[in-house]
Amino acid sequence: MIAKIIYGETCTGTLNYVFGKEGMRILGYGNTFTQSISPKFFGGVLHFQGQRNATKNRYAHISLNLPHGEHLEDDTFLKISEEYMENMGYGEQPYVVVRHMDTKHEHVHIVSTIVKEDGKVLEIFNSHRRSIAIRQYLEKKYRLSPTPTTKQKRELPIYRLPGLQFGMDAEKGTKYYLQDVLNGINQKYKVRSFEELARLVKPCHIELRTTKNESGRIGVAYGLNNQKGYRTRFINGSSVHRGLSGPKLQKVFDVHSKSRLLPIHRKRLLKQIETTYGLFQTIQPYELADVLKDYQSIDIKLDKEQDVIGGFTIYDKSRYVFRESELSKNIRMQNRKDIFGNGNEPTQIDTESKQFKLEVNKLIKEALTASYLKSPKQKGLLSEYVMTTNFGDIVPILTASKAHNFLERYTPRNQRAKFRKAVEAAFPMVKERLHELETKKEKETLESKFKLIGNVLKNGIFDVGTEQGSVRLLFQSLGVKY
Repeated sequence: MIAKIIYGETCTGTLNYVFGKEGMRILGYGNTFTQSISPKFFGGVLHFQGQRNATKNRYAHISLNLPHGEHLEDDTFLKISEEYMENMGYGEQPYVVVRHMDTKHEHVHIVSTIVKEDGKVLEIFNSHRRSIAIRQYLEKKYRLSPTPTTKQKRELPIYRLPGLQFGMDAEKGTKYYLQDVLNGINQKYKVRSFEELARLVKPCHIELRTTKNESGRIGVAYGLNNQKGYRTRFINGSSVHRGLSGPKLQKVFDVHSKSRLLPIHRKRLLKQIETTYGLFQTIQPYELADVLKDYQSIDIKLDKEQDVIGGFTIYDKSRYVFRESELSKNIRMQNRKDIFGNGNEPTQIDTESKQFKLEVNKLIKEALTASYLKSPKQKGLLSEYVMTTNFGDIVPILTASKAHNFLERYTPRNQRAKFRKAVEAAFPMVKERLHELETKKEKETLESKFKLIGNVLKNGIFDVGTEQGSVRLLFQSLGVKY
């Protein structure tokens, strides 16, 4: 999300622009006595409040812009705008949030004033730095795509569907479409080869052809084929855009392929998938994507041809794209008939597996910790809380957890009572282990704090004195009750 702030001496032109766009929607007003006011009335309120001070930067025009292809509902966009204004220090100022639909990326305009009702002005020094910090916070909170930290030297134009490019020739429309899609793919994924790029752009009806001359220089050409009568001739990559030529892309692919992190990502994914296989007795191939998403937060897409599943492709959080065979032959569906070759057997967990027992222990441990953190009166340490907690105390938190719902959903119906008994039976052992672990950690933490206080007193770093127990200030500064 990109946030832009412009300060100005007048607001008339800004309001005319914001309210005058065709298809604009007013999402809401801030700090007005009612939401049922007209744009003209709000303009009058804003104008007169801004005129109470002679500063040249009376009015603020802010735009919040989402990346191309990202979508937010009106109520969510309004909520983000309100949080942005509150954190910027404009929360008590009158403002309006207006959504515009005139560009290919979704965005809102916020118009306000930095002049307060008493005529004093808000502090706008470092407001742009403050805006960056707030934007980053909102991106994490609402899971928005982060803004790039560096500017591109030349942004590619954004266009859609060459068939809708009225008033221009087909070739020009095709170029703009190719630029749009290929630029988006290369920003979203760390592509490593032309073969991989061809697979990624195929759903967008783009085809690739590569050539190699005598010196080994690779060329690439792109064409469109939507199988509905719209087919183009192939266009050289350098003609589409100089950044999309064969040699330019090959350099990018080489950097991605030689990354030292690549083996680490492969190893992590392989372990996660093998762990999943170890938990399940049977998995219906069509349900593998849901299982991996819910259990390991891994996004995959099944590779199908004429309703026959040939494998799956992993879209990792690292932005790399892997075929399952690239990680290991042992995770291919064709090589795991013990899990995927059970006909019409439903997807179900193996309640006798080692991984199932580990998941049950993890479930209890997380429930105990969550119960402690949610306790209205956190008296004592976690180790003390654990030893005084009974199984019935954590049942509401345990059964409401995402992990419990996942395990119960895929546990065979005739074994769900057994699952509940297994959780209850494992509780005393997990409780004891957690108590021992936390006691050891808490003791080490306390000893290190005492050692630090001892060194401070010994070396006279602070003159804390001994009267009225003033040494307690050292303990309190380290979070220790004295």
